[in-house]
Amino acid sequence: MTQKDQFIYYMEHSAGLAAGTQKDYIWALSKISDTIARIKNVDTFDIYQVQDVQELNEIIGALEQDDEFKRHITALRMYRKFISGSNPVMPNNKEQNKDVDFRQIIFFGTPGSGKSYRVKVLTEKKRIHRTTFHPDSDYASFVGCYKPTMKDGEISYSFSPQVFTEAYIDAWKNSKEEVYLVIEEINRGNCAQIFGDLFQLLDRNSDGYSDYRIKADSDLRDYLYGVLGEGHEGIKNGELCLPPNLRIFATMNTSDQSLFPMDSAFKRRWDWEYVPVDYSEPKSNFIITLGEKKYRWLEFLQTINQRIFKTTNSEDKQMGNFFIKADVSESEFKSKVMFYLWNEVCRDEYGTQNNFFRFIQNDKDIIEFSFNDLYQKDGCKKLQGFMDYLGVPPLSLTEGTEEEQEEPEQD
Repeated sequence: MTQKDQFIYYMEHSAGLAAGTQKDYIWALSKISDTIARIKNVDTFDIYQVQDVQELNEIIGALEQDDEFKRHITALRMYRKFISGSNPVMPNNKEQNKDVDFRQIIFFGTPGSGKSYRVKVLTEKKRIHRTTFHPDSDYASFVGCYKPTMKDGEISYSFSPQVFTEAYIDAWKNSKEEVYLVIEEINRGNCAQIFGDLFQLLDRNSDGYSDYRIKADSDLRDYLYGVLGEGHEGIKNGELCLPPNLRIFATMNTSDQSLFPMDSAFKRRWDWEYVPVDYSEPKSNFIITLGEKKYRWLEFLQTINQRIFKTTNSEDKQMGNFFIKADVSESEFKSKVMFYLWNEVCRDEYGTQNNFFRFIQNDKDIIEFSFNDLYQKDGCKKLQGFMDYLGVPPLSLTEGTEEEQEEPEQD
């Protein structure tokens, strides 16, 4: 079995990566090989010949400052975990390690690419504590604070633990079980404000514990003394330390214009896994109904994402295969898909050649339109003409009938 074959096996059986992600990483490593060959001025370079972690770290260091290679570096980091000793158990061995060995991962990608689904699969039947960050999130809503309560007709104050503290206690009390703190849309919040000094705990040693213990604030310390006990390792000497069974998963939409960019110190403490759009995912083979015509969602998606990339020179605004959750009507398609395309991509391009909000009329005339035009009397015709302009063919009557007959079997 070649080094490449072993790496593929590792991604599937040890890292638990989906087939689409594996394919994306293999493609990325091939691009890295071509780039390094060009830099070294040699005919060819095989990344799979690199089996020394230090050599691979030098390659990563040379590329990580270049935004163009951000996704490639994610693949390189996965390859680094493979060669650093986390070797997979080969198929002829009865035991296979299917655990994900990351401590903190941010799953990033376009809206609807399946980031939350990926997290759901990895945390299935585990102990989960979930939250969603937003611009008003802060340390108190993440960790906890004193809040007033009514007792015997009088107001008293007690510490109200929030999701981080709940996950922290759960992990220390159930040390033999995996506990997950899941943060949805992490980049929508001010991470520096929300985590405070806690971000130092994200540095883990080889045993999975925090490298650096930090002093808990007095309110949190006293609460943990009461729940865990003063001598407990989780609050020993009034200090916090993440246990190895507490893992933190987060999701991030690349399309979101974050009000609070993450600083490099915070980013370094996470592993990053790119979740690509999967145009072959059968679970997202939805149907778009526009008047009397029907279209395949995945055909439309692949075409429109190419247009988005051409217009923005970026993949960040592309849509994922789960951007919609089921078959959609004309009304739903307009309000969700077309609104997103207009608001995020085409609104500022109206009147320019970059605007792809155009439809074909009378089989020859190409006419520009705005989002508001879709709500006029001939809005449906415009949408059908929009599909013609993109080159997305409607389903035949036979195909449409077959789809409707197959739909109940998918439930």
